[in-house]
Amino acid sequence: MTERRRRARTAPDAVVEVRRRPGGEPLGRIINLSRHGFLTLGPAAVTPHQRLALWLELGPGEGEPIALVAEAVWCRPSTHSSEYGAGFRICEIDEADAERIERAVGG
Repeated sequence: MTERRRRARTAPDAVVEVRRRPGGEPLGRIINLSRHGFLTLGPAAVTPHQRLALWLELGPGEGEPIALVAEAVWCRPSTHSSEYGAGFRICEIDEADAERIERAVGG
């Protein structure tokens, strides 16, 4: 697969969970993250080009969960577990929350 992201992503220091909104159904955990996108590893496949309303929980001491909309760019089964890896592009996010992500990943 050809690398097409424009900006580097960073692995978070703590476990970062992503949940669907409303309802809070787990989507997965973040493997790497930037203010523009992220990679998840989770229990279910997602459909490429699908837009999802999500909560991103940065972890203890990091404030309220971040509300965002992200588009699935790709999804495939993990080669190391029964989970699925999926790459997402963040489409809608409050600028202050994008800055929170940037601070959380040291960018």
